[in-house]
Amino acid sequence: MTRCKTDAVDAAMLAEFVERMPFKPWQCPDGSKLALRTASRRLEALTKQQTRAKNRLFRERRTLVLFPDRNRHSSRL
Repeated sequence: MTRCKTDAVDAAMLAEFVERMPFKPWQCPDGSKLALRTASRRLEALTKQQTRAKNRLFRERRTLVLFPDRNRHSSRL
């Protein structure tokens, strides 16, 4: 079974969608919703930043335990 996509098929599907779905005009969110969205995105960014910092710290500690002379050798470079 092969299904071809054409402009006529797309037009028919869009027409059916418009008939079935009620129209709801877009409205700009109020200030409190925008502030909440901004705060939520900032919290997510800070959480990711904290995770990256913890991972870096863990990696550095592990390197220092496995290779205690690392800093002494790197100073000669």
